[in-house]
Amino acid sequence: MAYISPVLDSVREASTAAAVSAARRDSTIAAALLDGERQADAADAAGISVQVASPRRLLAMKVAVARVGRDVEDIVLLAREVGARSIDEVLDIAYAEYGELLEVRSRFVVLEALAGILPEHRPEAAIRPSTPPSNGWGP
Repeated sequence: MAYISPVLDSVREASTAAAVSAARRDSTIAAALLDGERQADAADAAGISVQVASPRRLLAMKVAVARVGRDVEDIVLLAREVGARSIDEVLDIAYAEYGELLEVRSRFVVLEALAGILPEHRPEAAIRPSTPPSNGWGP
C-alpha cells in the first residue's frame, strides 16, 4: 500500500527516537490497519499521534477520488481487504461516506477496476422468489 509509506516512515523515525521496539510498533500499525473503526491510532510515540483510516474508510476515499491509473490497484486491494462481494457493495461503501458527493466517474472507474474480479450486483440480488408479483400484473 504505497499511499501509506510516508506515514509509516514518519512513524518509524518517531518510534526509533522514542526507543519504542519494532515489534510493538509493527503490531500496533497492523492492528490499526485491520481495525473496523473509521480511524485508529497507528502509533503514539514521543507525543506524536498518527491516525490511520480503516480499510473500509480508505476504500470509500479511493472510490470517491477515482483517479484513473492511480487508484485502480488500491480499489482492488481494498475491496478484497474489506471482503466486498460485489461492485454494488463497493459503491455502497463509498456512498455511505460521501452520499451525493460521489461523481458518476467513480462508478465507471470502479466498474472498470473490478470487472472480472467481482460480480456487478450482490449475489443475493440474483435470487428472486418464484412467487408472482402482488401488483396484479403477473401471469
